Amino acid sequence: RHQITTQSQMLLEARGKLEKREIELTLASMVDLAESIATNTVTANALADSRGREIYLTPLLRNQKLAVPGASLTVVDYRGRPAASSADPAPDYTRDADFAAMMASGKPRAGILRGPGAAALQLALPIRYRLTEQTEGGVMMRIPLAGLLAPSNAIDGRWLKDAGGQLAAGRIPEHAHFSVDVPLSLSGSLAGLPLTLSVALDRDDAMRSVQVLMGVFLLI
Repeated sequence: RHQITTQSQMLLEARGKLEKREIELTLASMVDLAESIATNTVTANALADSRGREIYLTPLLRNQKLAVPGASLTVVDYRGRPAASSADPAPDYTRDADFAAMMASGKPRAGILRGPGAAALQLALPIRYRLTEQTEGGVMMRIPLAGLLAPSNAIDGRWLKDAGGQLAAGRIPEHAHFSVDVPLSLSGSLAGLPLTLSVALDRDDAMRSVQVLMGVFLLI
């Protein structure tokens, strides 16, 4: 029984590392997109020009194919008011704490947003005017955490936990299961954001699978 348990944990750890890497790559590509918009001089110029918003910003954001369903990119002015967004209606960030902190420091700000509905990862990036280097607004990205997870079923389960170990997305299986925790390694603007992926496998199903594999091995 101990050997079966050990084998199940090893298989689960391998799966967890693979899914962890997929999440990291997805987030990295989305952050790269947001950063490219925030650092583009045309974005800063268009932010100050209503005509530029219509010609450049609105079509740019509306045409983005974001990797996670429900994710959004919004360009906001220095007050947090939306200038253009991939979402309709556009989110308003005038009272958002992450946006306020980003404007005060002039540096990217990332956090976990827990509001009505599902939790989301939120990133605030500064838009600087090239001639003065002053922060004139920002790019706000929201990513529903549940959209980062592979589907769960009666046998497999997966969820994300925050720094305090609290459930942020997904669902913890109620039945007996093996599980492993795999902390995400996030870099760049998301560096230091504490998120942990947990993957689980139904205990009875795992025991049966390993027993079958061992039986086959003994017959060979």
